Amino acid sequence: MSLRPLLGAVLALALASYHCTVVRQVPGTDTTFTPAEALPRHRALRFYTLSNARMAFEENTKGTLAPGKLADIAVLSQNILTVPAGDLLRTEVDYTIVGGNIAYTRE
Repeated sequence: MSLRPLLGAVLALALASYHCTVVRQVPGTDTTFTPAEALPRHRALRFYTLSNARMAFEENTKGTLAPGKLADIAVLSQNILTVPAGDLLRTEVDYTIVGGNIAYTRE
């Protein structure tokens, strides 16, 4: 059984969550909530990377790209820090690298 569909769904969910964090809108609806709580994109990305590594006590091996760290990364189809907010949900994961190996490639 291939885990590919599951991995694709997890990656899409992570991008939808990032979108919601920075624009405070529920994807696929006109519902906007607490817009004053929207985070700047750089800060949201930091929360999804370094802050999560810290919460797992793994900041010495994960969370940033630095010599000696694992460098598990996702390469995206567009820059989520600069793309217009309306285009964030169109972002796709081109491929991921986990443990130095390509773990996912968009078909």
